[in-house]
Amino acid sequence: MRLSAIPFATALTLASSFCSLVGGAEDAKPELVVHYDLFLSQGSRIDDASGRKHEGTLSGGSIVAGRRRSAVEFDGGGRLEASGQALALDPVGTPLTVGAVCLPRKADGVIAAMGDDRDGFTLYLRSGVPHFAVRIGGRVSDVADAEPLALNLWYHLTGSIDAKGSLRLTVNGNATEGPHAGFLTRRPVGNLSFGGESAGLPGWTGRLQEMRLYRGTLDPKANADELKDWASLSDCGCK
Repeated sequence: MRLSAIPFATALTLASSFCSLVGGAEDAKPELVVHYDLFLSQGSRIDDASGRKHEGTLSGGSIVAGRRRSAVEFDGGGRLEASGQALALDPVGTPLTVGAVCLPRKADGVIAAMGDDRDGFTLYLRSGVPHFAVRIGGRVSDVADAEPLALNLWYHLTGSIDAKGSLRLTVNGNATEGPHAGFLTRRPVGNLSFGGESAGLPGWTGRLQEMRLYRGTLDPKANADELKDWASLSDCGCK
């Protein structure tokens, strides 16, 4: 059984697995532009811990206890959507990384998305298999993991466009390299969202926490502490 199909704490006991997570030397200074950790939420308003003031609006979900931190539980019909100043969030022409710590309760659902069926990106499960898809002018590029996730277990998932325009998907630190897609050339329609249905895919059923978007990809050496904190590794000293 592969690492990403066993309980999260067991699967991530080796910090060295992050040597293949994301990025290279050219990606060593990623910029965190959205971070929803749910700790300072006020009703439906979710503060952005990145300091970039990309506050979110929660609908159809409830804040619950997650894995060491607060999480949001969705039943397939809710979303956490960037609002306010996030209208200026622009992923055009840049490497990026989007992801979350998640616990799926159904085998199909969107973790994170921005855009429509013409321009944008989506991190999602289909039949339990993690995918990261990028759409540029209606052309779809997709990278998928080899195996489905088990339900009701925690995972850390990210999708990236690296500095060369190639796709990468990671599941608990294990990377799958995808095709060359290039960078987004048009600002996607709509705002970044987590958990909501997108591009014909159903909304998330289960829990999401530590939802983040970076400009750039994360270097395993230069950003090791940040990666461990994001994934809540059992040996990283997280509180």
